[in-house]
Amino acid sequence: MSLTVVIPCYNTAATVEAAVASARGAAQILVVDDGSHTETANRLDSLVATNTYPNLELVRLPQNAGLGAARNAGVARTTQPWVAFLDADDVYLSHNSQSFPEAWGVFAATQPRGHWFFHTVREWSPPASPGRVRAGDPVRQPSDLLLKRSPLAPSATVLSTSLAQKFPFQTDRRLQGTEDLDLWIRLLYADFRPRSWSDLPWTAYRIGTGMSSALGSHAAKIRLQWARFMRNGWIQSADLAAAESELQRQLARSYHKAGRFLKAQKAYHKAGFSLKNKLLSTAAALGIRL
Repeated sequence: MSLTVVIPCYNTAATVEAAVASARGAAQILVVDDGSHTETANRLDSLVATNTYPNLELVRLPQNAGLGAARNAGVARTTQPWVAFLDADDVYLSHNSQSFPEAWGVFAATQPRGHWFFHTVREWSPPASPGRVRAGDPVRQPSDLLLKRSPLAPSATVLSTSLAQKFPFQTDRRLQGTEDLDLWIRLLYADFRPRSWSDLPWTAYRIGTGMSSALGSHAAKIRLQWARFMRNGWIQSADLAAAESELQRQLARSYHKAGRFLKAQKAYHKAGFSLKNKLLSTAAALGIRL
């Protein structure tokens, strides 16, 4: 299939096999064990030993180094011309009995132009089935990553291996969870543009866990990234007010979906007035979930 799927894994014993199974049609699956504790480490050893997934390889880091370092370690072992990233608590979906690796293989064989591709995701809160498709706006310039609804997610991204090797993920642990934002803006400033390769949502993106369960600290890390971007001249100070409004809007919707209605109302208020924000704030006040 000309595709390697890199799955960074840290203490995800309950979910990692589902992630691996969903990628089973890829030419190479690299699970990077980022210093997991015994339960997950044993689970990974068992997956390899049973040979259920003959294309599965296990890469072990000696200690927990973070998402960026784990993904980079996977890229370093990639043998295929394309590399996709899948978090260990997400899964790839199938459409009309065609798996994501199969669909990507057809696309890559017929339309190989470009280096950076993405698809949409369905939000997923198990045990419910994957639900709504996450909306996104076109990304044409770096400021779009801050001022619009980004369509980009690591678990829904495919890069050419040559590009992934040239542009590694950030490894600063203080900014863990925002490595993707840093990578996207660096790619844009190097004149690479993301291209949607399919209209179908090929990834079920788990919400309510990981970064999406610690929204306040995640937002603080995003603001630290903004400060870096300004120092590097990638964004302008004039963009910050609108970026903060968009961040608050995203926080509000995440709180709203999680049933954290008071926090949602406050974030809608901070996002600034619009008819849509007003209506959604009213829905949150009435306890109506999105």
